[in-house]
Amino acid sequence: FFFFNDTATTEIYTEQIVGSVRCVQETGRESYRRNTTLICYNFFKNMLMILPTFWFGFENGFSGVRIYDAYIFQMFNIFYASLPIVIYSVYDEEFITPHLEEMPNAYIQGMKNELYNGFILLRWIVNGGLQAIVMYIGAYYGVEGNFYSQDHGHSNDIWVSGMTVYSALVVLANSKIVIFSNSFSFLSVIILVGSVLMYVLQFAIASLFQFFDVHLYFGRMFNQGLFYVSLIPVSYTHLRAHETGRNLVCRLLLEKKKISIYI
Repeated sequence: FFFFNDTATTEIYTEQIVGSVRCVQETGRESYRRNTTLICYNFFKNMLMILPTFWFGFENGFSGVRIYDAYIFQMFNIFYASLPIVIYSVYDEEFITPHLEEMPNAYIQGMKNELYNGFILLRWIVNGGLQAIVMYIGAYYGVEGNFYSQDHGHSNDIWVSGMTVYSALVVLANSKIVIFSNSFSFLSVIILVGSVLMYVLQFAIASLFQFFDVHLYFGRMFNQGLFYVSLIPVSYTHLRAHETGRNLVCRLLLEKKKISIYI
């Protein structure tokens, strides 16, 4: 009886240990990967948000003139670019647990800090700076000084140009998550699309009230084809570098890629 009891206890402890090891294998490796991307992405998106205002300083002699609507600008890190990266950092899955148990080399990236070090962080920051330049030049000068109504001679002004840059910013920040994600769920897709639609909705509401800088600008922007053409530079983000430092190559977003879709 005592021998049987000891054996049963040993088996229970063994199962608990094996279960704990599997949990550490899965959550440890995947959590390291997701959280390092979360940290780097926050630097990336803030470079996208802030640098266009710096470039615009050369246009206005650093007089303090704003390029974004003050209200909509504050909503960026609250509604437009917050939940998608949170969903990614919690639910994204590169490999399922059975595969990880058969791939010991998959854990090298954590031991060697391949996903988070000074070089990786600097590369994300530089990448954000370069994309901010392309976004600002393409979106701002794409509509600046051009006529949005040839019949009445009305021309685009600073708010049309500035909010075109901001629109490109929202699209770029969310499409970047699509690029480096390994798996998608129904929730993640809804959050990604909803973040962009939230911006459109709040922009439309703000344009109805006179105390906003963008009063009556929603229709002026979204009714002209030049606005959509100016968003083309956002496609620059389709070219990206691999997150790991081994293969520093660029690839197209449309490149055939293994993506697991689950509900």
